[in-house]
Amino acid sequence: MHRQRFLLRSASCHQGTKGCSGPSFNRCVAHHDSQCRCGRRRCRRRSPIGLRGTGASHFALTELDVSARNVYGETVKEVRNQLENSRVKISSGAPYHLILTREDSQRRSASYTGAGRSAEIELTNTLDYEIRGANNLLLLQNQQEVQSVYAQDQSNLGGSEQEAVQQTVELRQRLVRNLLQHLQMITPQQLEQLQQAAQAKADAEAKAAAEAAAAAREAELAQPQQSPLQLLPRE
Repeated sequence: MHRQRFLLRSASCHQGTKGCSGPSFNRCVAHHDSQCRCGRRRCRRRSPIGLRGTGASHFALTELDVSARNVYGETVKEVRNQLENSRVKISSGAPYHLILTREDSQRRSASYTGAGRSAEIELTNTLDYEIRGANNLLLLQNQQEVQSVYAQDQSNLGGSEQEAVQQTVELRQRLVRNLLQHLQMITPQQLEQLQQAAQAKADAEAKAAAEAAAAAREAELAQPQQSPLQLLPRE
């Protein structure tokens, strides 16, 4: 199963001023961008934090069925919206079914202050998904993973909690964006080849199971049958 990772490193801004810089910027290692955490912007080579508009994006797959274990989750809603904005039809009758099978979020201390308190918190979000075809056959499965590290201010726990919520939202957006980028690389021809291979494997397994069952029945019939007990006549 292929796994993709994305790292976002940030530090909370406590100044609240337009001219804040240096550690007050949220730095995206992968996309070389900066965004001030106090809500002001002074960015260098900045890429948008949220989902890029996918209206101009091209998907070879023009129709998909989309579902998730968490039916009412924000992630599956964003995936559906972005696919529809990219002119991908979402339909239960589509030949291929995208299923978000598992979404997980973990939080741990990345570093500590001299007093032993957490100074940086690392957030890790993962998204497992799969695509199934005809006869519910599994064609492919994958996982996306993104990470974020933000500073925790012990003197401003309320602000640190708001930062954690913001980071969680941004990580979910990046998971969705990475998923869409993967889907863009998939063509109907690739899925058709995977469908044929999966069907051939399923047919071979079904044939082997049927042959094994038939052999078991023949072996059972070949065993000698015990004759029923006969009552001797009374003298």
